Amino acid sequence: MKKQWFLVVMIFLLVPWFLAGCGIAQDVYDAVVAERDSLIAQLQSVQSELDTAKSKLELAQNELDVKLSEFESVQKELDTAKAKIDSVQSELDTAKSSLQSVEGQFDSAKAELENAKDELAEIKEVYPPRDFSSVKGLRDWLISNDVSERPASTDAENLYSKALEIQEDALNDGYIVSAWIDYYPDTEMFYVLCQAVVDGDVWWWDPETDELVNFSDMSGLLKLR
Repeated sequence: MKKQWFLVVMIFLLVPWFLAGCGIAQDVYDAVVAERDSLIAQLQSVQSELDTAKSKLELAQNELDVKLSEFESVQKELDTAKAKIDSVQSELDTAKSSLQSVEGQFDSAKAELENAKDELAEIKEVYPPRDFSSVKGLRDWLISNDVSERPASTDAENLYSKALEIQEDALNDGYIVSAWIDYYPDTEMFYVLCQAVVDGDVWWWDPETDELVNFSDMSGLLKLR
């Protein structure tokens, strides 16, 4: 663009010389010179505008470079923040999973604790085993026990097994009952009895009849515990 304007100016500068050499009229010469001067002024104005535009372009380019650098810096910060968010989200997901696992373990432990409480309550009802509080209580318990309702035993082993079963049933209900067997070889006789203490008195009964006998009254035995 500069070269074109330069050629135009040179042409107009040389034109007056050619015109003067050719004997051109003064008014024509003056008109050409005036047009030349006008073009030169326009050229200078255009050049000034071009320089101004170039300066603005360079300034805009510098501002663009600065903005681009700032954008790249912000983009890096954004990427870093996103990476941190992803990391925190991953940790959060892990924490949620751990929490659910702990909650499951807690619920399981809570259920086990409730079961243990129920079992402990049941154990406390029967442990430590105790004496019957009254003869009526002993009699009612024997009525509810079905060992005496079974067919009669034909040997000592079977009868004593019944006495031991009554002892076990009583222990499961939290009561103390003793099973006792005595054998007389001379007469080949045996006795099997169950025994319990009620209010300091010793009571006996046959495992197959549940008929209570106050042994303390019969033998003159003093009150026990």
